[in-house]
Amino acid sequence: IRNSDYIVTIQMYFQGGATEQLTVPIPRPRWREIETPREVIEFLDREAEHHSYTEMTQMLNEQGYKRACGRAFRPKNVHRIMKDYGIKSLKQRYLDRGWITTQEMAERFGITAVALRHRIKEGLFHGEYIIVEERRGTMLFNPESVGER
Repeated sequence: IRNSDYIVTIQMYFQGGATEQLTVPIPRPRWREIETPREVIEFLDREAEHHSYTEMTQMLNEQGYKRACGRAFRPKNVHRIMKDYGIKSLKQRYLDRGWITTQEMAERFGITAVALRHRIKEGLFHGEYIIVEERRGTMLFNPESVGER
């Protein structure tokens, strides 16, 4: 018989008719042992409004937060925690506000994404954009601040 407090009751029946009952603790599931502290989840939800995974990782480490194993946070840990707890990334928050991707912006102008990047680099295209993911350099554009070209 198992109850919710990680205790199991064992009932033994012997051939001679005797019975014995033992109640013993059982190990907690591993995921319970490594559960992310509530203050880290709240921190990530609050800071994801303005910061990338890498920036939040640096902030957590600077403030002395540690992973359950006692190690420093890495961007992939922050990404996984946010995914597990349904916390939207900076990129998703911008997309939810109506910002558009490089591909969508290129389609708006009838050009390829590569051509759009070249125009930005050459100074032929001026518009507000933000880099939200350091690894990929994803650019998002505020469509209200970009005129048709």
